Amino acid sequence: MVARGSGVAARRGDAPTPCDAPRDASARAIVEHFARATADYDLWSPGLNMHFGFLRRGLSPFRLEPMLEEMNLQVRRRLGAPSRDGARVLDLGCGVGASARSMARGGHLVTGLTITPSQVQHARLLNERAGLSEQVEVRLQDYTRADELASGAFTGAYCIESACYARGLGKRDLVRETARLLRPGARFVVADAFYRVPPARLPWPARALLRRIAGRWAVESFAGRAAFATALREHGFRDIVFEDVSLRVVASVAHVPVTVARFLGRAARAGRAGLHRERWRNVEASLLTALVPLASPWFRYYLVSATRGA
Repeated sequence: MVARGSGVAARRGDAPTPCDAPRDASARAIVEHFARATADYDLWSPGLNMHFGFLRRGLSPFRLEPMLEEMNLQVRRRLGAPSRDGARVLDLGCGVGASARSMARGGHLVTGLTITPSQVQHARLLNERAGLSEQVEVRLQDYTRADELASGAFTGAYCIESACYARGLGKRDLVRETARLLRPGARFVVADAFYRVPPARLPWPARALLRRIAGRWAVESFAGRAAFATALREHGFRDIVFEDVSLRVVASVAHVPVTVARFLGRAARAGRAGLHRERWRNVEASLLTALVPLASPWFRYYLVSATRGA
């Protein structure tokens, strides 16, 4: 999963400084989590795609990286064709920019927002190495308070496993700010897991499992399908579609134990100096995802798309 942004943006080309740190406790917890966990991204994905994959016909379930890239492509298709006037799309919670670079290779210009200063620096370096610095801009900014970005300036926006970091079941702050930033007719696409019913209605074991995973990933709460749809409608989105792609995602979840084994090998070589709490919490959450199918009647993975109304 990818972190959301902080409250202060870094100008393009500037290195984030300690004074850019987020001010509320929830945001600080997210920053701490990702500042440590990012070191292990490459164990999951050489391309640093920190999300689950999408298995379509023609792909092998035994090869993880193509499935991860396919999730990027599925989101890109739902965004639609790149704007001819050069307007940018938003990557809301861009991490180190793997999905943003994938979008750029498809012709989009991308502005990525993240909360974690080290991710900004890392993403800019990777963008430069890929020759995509002009196509991908990464900012240290909170995606619920992106005050430096002009209203109606973007022709699309997406979240790939980052919407969950906004507050509440409906993620209203995220939806409100996204609506402000998008032009009428622009597309908003979200790939993430959602509660199908209010969490209080889940059986206790399923509710405890999902809360444990969320807490280990510094997530306040996963989104609720009904609450998120209501927030979208209230902020002017229409043509809202929830596509249940849980069965497409489960093949990539099966790769988690192999990744955890790699982590344990790395941790053993690093000794006590490398065994930071956030790294272990990330591993615990990853292992627990193997049990999530047991909660599938109440918790599913969706590709959500909507259009910004007039």
